[in-house]
Amino acid sequence: MNAFFLVLLFTGSPGAPQVQLSSFGNDNIAVQSFADGAASQAAFSTQLQALAGRGDTKVCAVVPDYAYHSPLQKVLSDYLTANEARVSGIWEDSGGLRTVIKLPAGAPLSIEHALTYCKLAAPVAFN
Repeated sequence: MNAFFLVLLFTGSPGAPQVQLSSFGNDNIAVQSFADGAASQAAFSTQLQALAGRGDTKVCAVVPDYAYHSPLQKVLSDYLTANEARVSGIWEDSGGLRTVIKLPAGAPLSIEHALTYCKLAAPVAFN
């Protein structure tokens, strides 16, 4: 697939939720982290627009569960809704990721786990 895949991991960690961002495909970016709170919304939105505006962009987001809501999850959801004609996205809960990549329950998730999952899911989800 000749596309830019933006991968996000919403940790949902109590007291210090984070979003980690990375990519694969026709370009790679260094892992970036954002505190998942109102203070980070503007910076996250700016970075998301810059990265997702590259052309053939696909987004793969891993969340703690499908009912998860947070300030940065809302920014991403709103962005995907507003740009659905040119940016495709999939959401996966951490339980599904654990099943697919055979990660034991309770083992900490990392952006590398999200990248592994998204590389497996992308050919199915975006074809």
